[in-house]
Amino acid sequence: MAAKKSKDYCRIASGVQMVDTSFQATDSFVDHMKDVGVSIVARYYDYENETLPGKRLREYEIPIISKAGMSILVVFQHNNNKSETFEDWKNRGLNDAERALKMATELRQPSGSAIYFGVDGDFVGSIPGIKFYTKEVVGYFSEINKVFEADGGKYRIGAYGSGEALRVLKTSDLITLRWLSHSHGFVGSKDALAADRYEIEQYLPGQCGGRSVDFNSLRDGVSDVGQFKLI
Repeated sequence: MAAKKSKDYCRIASGVQMVDTSFQATDSFVDHMKDVGVSIVARYYDYENETLPGKRLREYEIPIISKAGMSILVVFQHNNNKSETFEDWKNRGLNDAERALKMATELRQPSGSAIYFGVDGDFVGSIPGIKFYTKEVVGYFSEINKVFEADGGKYRIGAYGSGEALRVLKTSDLITLRWLSHSHGFVGSKDALAADRYEIEQYLPGQCGGRSVDFNSLRDGVSDVGQFKLI
């Protein structure tokens, strides 16, 4: 099954439901996305030393997105495309979870919504001769769960990643929501698509609204992926 391409959905009323972007939301961008048909804008939680300039969700973006009648989805990413992040799973799981909760409090993210964490690489699997980080990824999410539970369990936990990463984390009861990355060559991703083992499917990146974006769709019958509105 070929991966869908975001560029093919950069048109009026294309039917796509969600966009994720590493750049801050502006009125013109949000208006363009609304014309496309997007109802959810996904943005990032990160540290102050963000991995890309403008990647981190800013408070001023929230009314821009909200006044357009659109929801926000958040995912924590800070070098989550590097194996070193998961090799340091105990510290990073603790610190990333605490940082995500701090941002959620500062930005008034409502209880019951979700915070996703990225596994942005082919890190989970079991193939002879290939190095994977399955135990480290599980450890990372175990630490996240501990921090979230100690905070009262206000937020659901989701993961962005390969089909196998989502399968392992879901069957381990470490996540409730699954965001399948556009990298269909990763372990388990084609199987996840075929078996509908995801809530969000990401398309291959493309240009739309004057910037690089990834469009996404929600699996048929799914409407709640942990998004939220702040009016």
